[in-house]
Amino acid sequence: MADAKRLLAMDESNATCNQRFASAGIAQTVEMWRAYPELLLGTPGLAECISGVILYDESIRQTAANGRPFAQLARDAGLACAAQNMTDEVAQATLQTLRRVVPAAVPGIAFLSGGQSGELASERLNSLHQHAATPWPLPFSFTPAIQHPALEIWAGQAANRASAQAALRHRAHCNRAALKGEYTPAREAR
Repeated sequence: MADAKRLLAMDESNATCNQRFASAGIAQTVEMWRAYPELLLGTPGLAECISGVILYDESIRQTAANGRPFAQLARDAGLACAAQNMTDEVAQATLQTLRRVVPAAVPGIAFLSGGQSGELASERLNSLHQHAATPWPLPFSFTPAIQHPALEIWAGQAANRASAQAALRHRAHCNRAALKGEYTPAREAR
């Protein structure tokens, strides 16, 4: 991320991408899932401001309409490319650092969602909990990631209350599974 450049996180699961498409009125089809990364990666001059992209693990193996892998499109555009499975490496490095500097007497270390989608927050929380035990609990405070899907569904309409509550319950269950290291993206297929 040299020269004031940043990463473009294109690591959304299909479920998250579908939500974004729906809110923008875009059809949730394979063609659109392909067209959107092509749009982003084909943006002229993107490498002037962005140093690299993070692709969802499934996306890194997919191809554009012309048959070229998305990872190759990124490299052709001058962007470094990494799969979202690097989350596991980040989790390992995070835990290693925490073990070195945080006293065991600390009652817990809470992680924030920081604007991540609910699915991505659950995946990252899960990755932290798939490694060796720590002397402190690693809970979460994922207010936006848990509440946002329910808020979008509710939309201030009493008729949407049950569906919104179901979405909130779903996100909470996903994060509960992540705290046990048992979350998988397959849980998103409700």
